[in-house]
Amino acid sequence: MGGSSQDGYATPAAAMIGTAIAVITIAFVSRSVSELRLARADFQKTQTEYLLAGAHNVALLAIATSNRAPPYRWTIPSLGRTFAVAAEPERPKMMLASPEGLDEATLDQLGVSDHDGLRAKLASLPTIEGLPWAADADSAKAWKACAGALVSFYGAASQPPTLNYVEPDAGKDDSKWRASEVWRISVTDENGWRDERIVRFTGNGLNPAAVISRRLTRGWKDNLSCETLLAAD
Repeated sequence: MGGSSQDGYATPAAAMIGTAIAVITIAFVSRSVSELRLARADFQKTQTEYLLAGAHNVALLAIATSNRAPPYRWTIPSLGRTFAVAAEPERPKMMLASPEGLDEATLDQLGVSDHDGLRAKLASLPTIEGLPWAADADSAKAWKACAGALVSFYGAASQPPTLNYVEPDAGKDDSKWRASEVWRISVTDENGWRDERIVRFTGNGLNPAAVISRRLTRGWKDNLSCETLLAAD
C-alpha cells in the first residue's frame, strides 16, 4: 500500500487539537500559580496577624500593671522580630466635636493641606461607638500615622494632648488593672503592618481588656516618630 502524503506530519485537525490542549494547559498552570501566590500571601498575612496579636497581649499586661503616667512607647521582641508599640488613654485626647482645637501649625506638621476640610470631616464622623477612625479624615501620610494619638471618639479635651511618651514599668501595680479605662494600642512590625485597637480594660487580670474596634493597615513603619514630628519647629 502506498503511503499517505501526510505521513510524518500532523494533520490540520490534529494541530488545532494540540494547540487547544497547550492553551488549556498554560491557562491551568497560570491559574494554579496565581492561586499558590494568593495562598502564600494569605498565609503570610495570617502569620503577621498572629504575631501582632501576640505582641498586643504582651502590651496589654504591661499597660495594665504600669505605675508610670502614660502615654507609653516601647518595643517588644518576639520570635526574632521587633514590634513597636504606642499606647495612649483615649479620654485626654481631643473630642471629635471640637475640631477647631487643631491649630494651623499642627495640621501643617501633619501634612494636611485642606485644614477646613479636615475639620469638617472630623465633625461629621459617625457617632457610633467603635466606628470613627480619625486617621481616615485625610490622606496625608503623617496625619494617618499620628491622628489616632491626638483625636478620639472617646476624647474629652478641646485640644489635642502633648505627646510625651515613656516606657511602661510592667508589673509594678496589678491592684487596679485600669478597670473601665479606654485606650488605643498600636502595634507595628518591621514591615509596616500595624494592628491598631481601641480597647476597654476590664479590671480582670485573666482577661485584661475587651476590644471595641480593630483594624489592620500597612503604612508608616515608624509609629514612634509622631512625638518628634509634632515637636518640630
